[in-house]
Amino acid sequence: YDVVIIGAGGHGLAAAYYYRKLHGPQSRILILDNHDDFGGHAKRNEFVYEGRTYLGYGGTMSVATPYPYSYMAKRLLVDLGVDVPRNAESVSYTHLT
Repeated sequence: YDVVIIGAGGHGLAAAYYYRKLHGPQSRILILDNHDDFGGHAKRNEFVYEGRTYLGYGGTMSVATPYPYSYMAKRLLVDLGVDVPRNAESVSYTHLT
């Protein structure tokens, strides 16, 4: 591998993204994490209780108001195709039936 990244949370994934962007698609990146999924707190938490599905944000709630995000963080959202205004439309604090 050209680089080994410890942690598959937002920062680790961003590091891999920027490394690949700088060094090209031929770069070999290994990302290690102690969890079975990636994204750290930037994920949706979903669980079922008494037949109802509940959703909870896992750290992405403030992406709808990316201030005081740095220019680089805002650019990363754009590069990844995150439509921040549209994300704000989908934030819900209720459960699904």
